[in-house]
Amino acid sequence: MICKNCNSENTQKLSLIYENGTNNISTNSKTVGVGLGTGGIGIGRASTNTSGTSQSILAQKLSPPKKNSYLLAVFVMVLGTIFLCNVYELSIKDFILGLIGIFLLGFGIKIFRVNYRYNSNTFPKKYLEWTKSWHCNKCGNIYSE
Repeated sequence: MICKNCNSENTQKLSLIYENGTNNISTNSKTVGVGLGTGGIGIGRASTNTSGTSQSILAQKLSPPKKNSYLLAVFVMVLGTIFLCNVYELSIKDFILGLIGIFLLGFGIKIFRVNYRYNSNTFPKKYLEWTKSWHCNKCGNIYSE
């Protein structure tokens, strides 16, 4: 693929740059130690496990689009439900708690609907566009097929 900006042939698909610049890390380590102190001799051992991902700056920059999480929406709805469940009598305090609960439930549902629409409609289009996009290693231009 030739760059549409500078006509360079030094181009790569975004997906390839992302894959080559992303490394999964998984290590474990074990150690044993002996110590001498005022209480006598002590022996100890320890083990550690580390896992994660390492990415180049370019791979981070050119990463694929991500779906929106529903975690915030669920949290707000649960919080609203808790407020509503704590309404016991018809006092001003309970009336306010009920209003807050109804507001939080409605707000959580709104967040959920917005995220659902994005994940169902917008995300697939953005992801498809990302899979068809290229990066010029000479001028940095990003373009689609």
